[in-house]
Amino acid sequence: MSSHAQSSHAHDHPGVPVAAPDRPAAGAGAAARRRSAALGALLAAVTAVPAAVLVVPDATAGTVPAAAHALGLRDAQIPALLRATGLSLPALALTVPLAAVAARRLPAWAVLATGLAVLLGGLGAVRFAGSVPLAGAVRAVQGAGAGIALPASLVLVWERRNAVASALWAGVLAAALLVAMPLAMRAALHDVPPPRAGAAPSGWPAALAPFPWLAAAAAGAAVLGALLRGRVPWSLPPPRLAERGRLSLPFVPVAALAFLAVVAAHGWSPGARLAVAASALAALAGIAVAGGAEDGPFGCAVVMVAAGLLTYPLAAPLSGLAAAGAPAAGPLPPAAGALAAVT
Repeated sequence: MSSHAQSSHAHDHPGVPVAAPDRPAAGAGAAARRRSAALGALLAAVTAVPAAVLVVPDATAGTVPAAAHALGLRDAQIPALLRATGLSLPALALTVPLAAVAARRLPAWAVLATGLAVLLGGLGAVRFAGSVPLAGAVRAVQGAGAGIALPASLVLVWERRNAVASALWAGVLAAALLVAMPLAMRAALHDVPPPRAGAAPSGWPAALAPFPWLAAAAAGAAVLGALLRGRVPWSLPPPRLAERGRLSLPFVPVAALAFLAVVAAHGWSPGARLAVAASALAALAGIAVAGGAEDGPFGCAVVMVAAGLLTYPLAAPLSGLAAAGAPAAGPLPPAAGALAAVT
């Protein structure tokens, strides 16, 4: 590239350092470092995304008898338990906008490591969930860790400026959304047997963390990715004020939706729930359009919101069939959808 072209590129992308002309040997070494950094980012993304998404489903609904028996709950206290164990999704939704700003202002690897550490802490603390408030706290910590890790993994992939890597990240996200609920329900039903008269309380907290090994694998991949990255310079321009504002834009509506997700879980009429759902769709559509107004990691906001709205509800009937033990509850439908999403 000529010096004039380099200068023009720097003006087009403020904040991107212009590399000095390298000798052929040095250029080959730089290309190898870039490939290594891209591989590290890809490893972190394809493991951190499913590890984060798989903590969202609340599989406690399939183990209510065992949980109520272990905690000594009456029938009237079951809704409080389900509200507490469902706090992972509101916590994730609240954390994602703030973590997106942090991942642009701070090293994305550090933000990803923080999120995975919080996630692992929440998964490891399920053994101490001996009451409804503790169960809710554990699930909220898990959701917060997942919400920190998701945008950090996206920024790491976007930094590579590789269309295939970005598409793979989106495909892994959609695939994880498809299989999360069926896998969580099947794992919970397998790991937590129903209570028997006179038997000791079963280990129902296993339903709060059905796949802890996946988060551990993501942490290992993050460490390996940091080693593969080495000292490759940060290649993204510094976040402008408009970008920071757009990244934090969803926080207020998401906070309102998270609050409604908790208080509207029980005791509301079907009409009121439909009204909340319609307003939520309108709010998400507005956020997606506003977020997609500029190129960047939030430029695919419309696609990401659409993927979440389509894939996660699609998986809910499959999880219901799995809970009922229906013949069509095999792993083939969600697995086929996940493979199609990644492809």
